[in-house]
Amino acid sequence: MIMGGPTVLHLPKPKSNFNETKTIFIGSSSAASLARIGLEFTSQALRRSVSNPEEELSVSFTESYKNTLSKHHNFMIKPVFMLAMNACPSRADFYTKLGAEGEGFSERMGEWLTALEFIVADLNRFYIIEHPAYAKF
Repeated sequence: MIMGGPTVLHLPKPKSNFNETKTIFIGSSSAASLARIGLEFTSQALRRSVSNPEEELSVSFTESYKNTLSKHHNFMIKPVFMLAMNACPSRADFYTKLGAEGEGFSERMGEWLTALEFIVADLNRFYIIEHPAYAKF
């Protein structure tokens, strides 16, 4: 917990999504909501990968994309993301670079992932339940 600094609770209320010239801008509350969705995507993909040790990363990330980000994308963006999911590194390469051979990796990864899921749940509670107007971008 960060003490003394501004938190998500201090975000300004959302205004219009367009400025005077009709170009889209992202305010602080919208940017934080986009970050929330990205963190949710990452946490679901990694949890699925950890829970299914034989599954390749591309499958874990594709399924996470379907559950999180895809509902925010139109028909032109979805194929691009689906193609990007196929560019995921192999499971072996990914976990080797994270140091999976090291002692205690599974425990540390589990702790880190649980902490990330806690952060995502807290952000979802704030945006979806307590302040749904902030979640719109």
